[in-house]
Amino acid sequence: MDDILRKEIIQDLLRNSPKGPSAFYESTDEDNNFGYSDHDLFQLGFKSEYDCRSGIIDIVCDGKMKYGDTSAKRTLTRRTKRLWGRIQESIKKTKKQGGIGIYRVRSRWGFGSADTLGYVYAQSHEEAQKLGEVLYTYLVRGPNKKIGTDFMEFADETRVSYHENQLKDKFYEIVTREQKKHQESGEMIEYLTMRLDLLTSP
Repeated sequence: MDDILRKEIIQDLLRNSPKGPSAFYESTDEDNNFGYSDHDLFQLGFKSEYDCRSGIIDIVCDGKMKYGDTSAKRTLTRRTKRLWGRIQESIKKTKKQGGIGIYRVRSRWGFGSADTLGYVYAQSHEEAQKLGEVLYTYLVRGPNKKIGTDFMEFADETRVSYHENQLKDKFYEIVTREQKKHQESGEMIEYLTMRLDLLTSP
């Protein structure tokens, strides 16, 4: 989905009464997703209410948000709940059904970035599961080597590298954060050891 169409759909869904796509001539309401297909709503890229909030800030507010502005915060909260409320069932249904596209392979019971093992292009959850078991099972932490899959987007195999690069950036961020915590822990241990020496010295 190109950025212009994505923006148009989001802005339409934020209306009190969305008009739906121009080629949709039936009456539009929440029961028929205001004329939009589950596929189109999933391709907006929002997988959570938080994603909707971030997307509205980027698209409707041009990436700017005055956090001290109480009125603007209320408006953003209202818009976020409206948008997520209108698309969440389509998102949940499509994630469960899957499709031809990109799947995230992860540890069965893990959902954080560190539990993401990799990405595969597949026709279905079943195919993604089989590919994931062959390619990534050895990366699962702990003795229970089980994996799970999450449908990410309808796309061709070229998008695998995009998601892998995003994951790489996230890993760099995690490593930097953990290194800082380790350094701070070392400094605290050194300080407390010095205090203990002072308290125990005669």
